[in-house]
Amino acid sequence: MHSKVVSLMLLLGLLLCPASQAANIIWVSQAYDTDVDGVQDDLEAEDFVRSLGHELDVQRGNWTALDATKIAALNAADLIIVSRSTDSAQYATDAAEVGQWNSVTTPMINMTSYLARNSRWLWANTTTINNLVGPTMDVLLPEHPIFTGVDLGAGNTVQLVDGTTGTGQTSMLGMLTLGSGTVIVSTGTSACIVEWPAGQAFYSGAGTPAGNRMLFCMGTQESGATPQGKFNLTETGKAVFANAILYMMGEDIEPGRAASPTPEDGATDVPRDVVLGWMPGEGVATHDVYFGTSLDDVTAASRANSMGVLVSQGQAGDTYDAADLLDFSQTYYWRVDGFAGDGVTQYVGKIWSFTTEPVAYPIENIAVTTNGVSEETSGPENTVNGSGLNDADQHSTEATDMWMAAPGEETPVWIQFEFEKVFKLYELKVWNYNVMFEPVLGFGLKDVTIEYSIDGAEWTVLTDTEFAKATAMDDYVANTVVDLAGVAAKFVRFTINSGHGVMGQYGLSEVRFTYTPAQAREPQPADGATDVDPDTVLSWRAGREATTHEIYFGTDAENLTLADSVTAASFSPGALDFGTTYYWRIDEAGAELWAGELWSFSTQEYALVDGFEDYTDDIEAGEAIFDTWVDGWVNQTGATVGYINAP
Repeated sequence: MHSKVVSLMLLLGLLLCPASQAANIIWVSQAYDTDVDGVQDDLEAEDFVRSLGHELDVQRGNWTALDATKIAALNAADLIIVSRSTDSAQYATDAAEVGQWNSVTTPMINMTSYLARNSRWLWANTTTINNLVGPTMDVLLPEHPIFTGVDLGAGNTVQLVDGTTGTGQTSMLGMLTLGSGTVIVSTGTSACIVEWPAGQAFYSGAGTPAGNRMLFCMGTQESGATPQGKFNLTETGKAVFANAILYMMGEDIEPGRAASPTPEDGATDVPRDVVLGWMPGEGVATHDVYFGTSLDDVTAASRANSMGVLVSQGQAGDTYDAADLLDFSQTYYWRVDGFAGDGVTQYVGKIWSFTTEPVAYPIENIAVTTNGVSEETSGPENTVNGSGLNDADQHSTEATDMWMAAPGEETPVWIQFEFEKVFKLYELKVWNYNVMFEPVLGFGLKDVTIEYSIDGAEWTVLTDTEFAKATAMDDYVANTVVDLAGVAAKFVRFTINSGHGVMGQYGLSEVRFTYTPAQAREPQPADGATDVDPDTVLSWRAGREATTHEIYFGTDAENLTLADSVTAASFSPGALDFGTTYYWRIDEAGAELWAGELWSFSTQEYALVDGFEDYTDDIEAGEAIFDTWVDGWVNQTGATVGYINAP
């Protein structure tokens, strides 16, 4: 025996490493032990789902009456499976309860056709249930993802349930015309597997589900002492059900297909220099990458007809870097097709999308002050709090959504905006005063001097400009845009030289300041992170115009030193100490120098050397503890660990 570890520190307080969390599935069931054997009738079905690596939340009888807390729990799950071991009447006591179940946004697989009837959840406009013994079923949609890797019989038939379990009976839905539902598997006039999309009524006069729904008829029908809901899937049925679980959670089932896209599917605010990445599918040797701004083109393109979006063909790597910077605020679509080593077997990829970063970002959390005397319900904060704006950026005509002030002791009247930090300002949009009688009153600002400042003490005039008059309509959109020329400022002040009328009062509806991100942001590790690996590599999102990054790093926040100057947005500080707080700052250098914010993180207190829980007494398999740790057995000291013969 010899040691595989030269020097060790035993950390007896850490014996187990937490496992990564699998899908969280809520199992809706009740306490049923029809054959009185001390085992819940659907336990085997539960165990099968667990064997797939999923976490099951089983609270028998908990879901027969819903409330806000329970609905929130259902909505927080990855999937809901309704067991055959349920009393359907207890889940549909009235229309309100049916509506509660329809309101659940989480996708749902329902094993019991009784709940799908129009006397229960109203998924199907029928009360007919056919109890069938192990029928051969017809696969109506053999291309459906739930049949991935499943060998179908002649004529696309399949045997999903075992007719020898219990009485062999499985309850099927006695109807094939199912409104918005798509019948995937049927037998005769009975539907076995059906899916309904979110947002469409099940049928005319029925409710609308907030999430996707699937009926997967399985589990024995109760008869005499036969367990209600006993697991009766064949091996083929198990494969289809396992696929259905992944499918309903939106997971990819095809092992050869590219997965785990970077950036994530649907991501927003993606840098224009993004490098696309993905995890290759199993058995894939090369990839074709399709990329463009047209969803239709990326979906339909092929090697035979590239449609201008086949940007890389037959590449071995799992990344793609576009030759030019992408456009601002543009949605891009992409697809990665994998090819096996034979160059023929193809795995067509899913369509992914992302949207690039905008030219500029709105500044939030602005403090507003004025030397004017504001009306009580029309304070200066109304100019930056979005009051009166709808989703289309149209402003109301309500005076309480705006700012109105008269001159005070000090003139001229000004209104000042203070930001949380110094920004590189891009643009100003102005919604002028917009009450219904504004064309007559003329309270809106007209001639305005715009100044800016770093500290609120020293001011510089940016421009003298005229604000356009509002329309006095409730569809009013900003009609004055001021170029802020990229100045660095924490304060902006409007000095009002005149209004659009002669009333001596001044009003403003809303302003919106935008900035370009000149400073480093999005640090990794995140600011304030704890338990960070001492071997961590620092990274950040670079300021837009930075050419080099000056890195200040250390344990004293008041005395950081320049650690390095790099061109990439990452830095390795080397091996760090355990249990130590580190501070860092990135100053972005280019045409201008933009000092960054102070960030910090703390390293983990210690590292796990050995969890010890995986050792066994199997000497032949090399799993005994003394195959790794030196003991005193060879020198007859009696200092031994483990057992030659297990007790």
